[in-house]
Amino acid sequence: MEILHEINPALEALAYLGSRANGHTLDRLEERLQARGVRKAEPFHRASAALRELLQDLDTEVSVPAETLQRLFGDIKGFSYSTIGSYSPAFLFFYPMLSRRQDFETLMQQMERLTPDETARNMMISLSLEEQSGPAAGAAAKLVSRVLALTIPTESRLALLEIHQNYRTLLPEIAACLRPAIAALETESGRIQEIIEAFCREVEGLGTESYLRETSSLAITPEVHYHLIPFLMGPDTNLSMEQEDGSVLICCGVMRLSLRRTLAENSSASQVYDAIRIIGDKTRFDILCYLRDHPAVYGQQLCNHFGLARNTIHHHMSKLVNAGLVTCLVEGNRIYYTTDREHLSYLLNQQRQLLIGGEDTEQQEK
Repeated sequence: MEILHEINPALEALAYLGSRANGHTLDRLEERLQARGVRKAEPFHRASAALRELLQDLDTEVSVPAETLQRLFGDIKGFSYSTIGSYSPAFLFFYPMLSRRQDFETLMQQMERLTPDETARNMMISLSLEEQSGPAAGAAAKLVSRVLALTIPTESRLALLEIHQNYRTLLPEIAACLRPAIAALETESGRIQEIIEAFCREVEGLGTESYLRETSSLAITPEVHYHLIPFLMGPDTNLSMEQEDGSVLICCGVMRLSLRRTLAENSSASQVYDAIRIIGDKTRFDILCYLRDHPAVYGQQLCNHFGLARNTIHHHMSKLVNAGLVTCLVEGNRIYYTTDREHLSYLLNQQRQLLIGGEDTEQQEK
């Protein structure tokens, strides 16, 4: 397991434009913190200061018409919550190719040579409708049947099929937006490197494996080699990508650790109240109990088990995640949910203290 002192420029440009198109700014992230009861977020402010300044300058340097930005990098309606535009036309095309970590023009040459079946396979991989190693033959027909079976709005199903049909037209438009974003990132390489080095020191100080265990629910396999790489434009997101040699590339959100620790330090009576209120809903209570015995469950599994539509599951999971009861890990466009046992235990202990007082449970255990 190793950490790489570099970024993936194509991924960063995609995530930057996706976040911008969908309004997922650092201010929006702060609003989510406040919604979870955080009142004192000084550590988060300090950790995010350099990234905030970088994003402000990128917004000035990278000019994309609002309509174009939304059409190419905005999330298609009906999918799970995403902070980086991972359900946008651009991400659906590019995601399966990004693990190769090559320069953008080489990447574009490869993508321009893709057949309709290969493009369909890539879209299905991005939508978690196909495994990474699935064959390309017949993928276009398979995409149609699988998209039509999705529990998303009709206009979204049609939009996905149109995106595939118009691949040759959309690809150069997307590339025309990504090139200036990548160029702007290269211009800011000095500042970016400072953020990278600060992140790498944080990870190395904690230990790469300990860092992964604290910031994700990824099941670490001893025989698999992992490469950790900083992810600036998805600061609260972890992405994992299987590489051609069987190793796994994990793009680690540079703010993820500070966010988790900020939440842990700011647990309060209001958070306990919110947690009780949220699991007062029978469906959310049942989901939380189900997750206890089924770690790393992805959204469609919950839809199938509870017989609920994707949008309904998304609504319930967003509330459980915002309350700190559940964590999520993004792998491609599949989001895995796991009970946040550590934070849930903390909230239960706080609840005991608030309601009946007495000696701290954690102190008793010691």
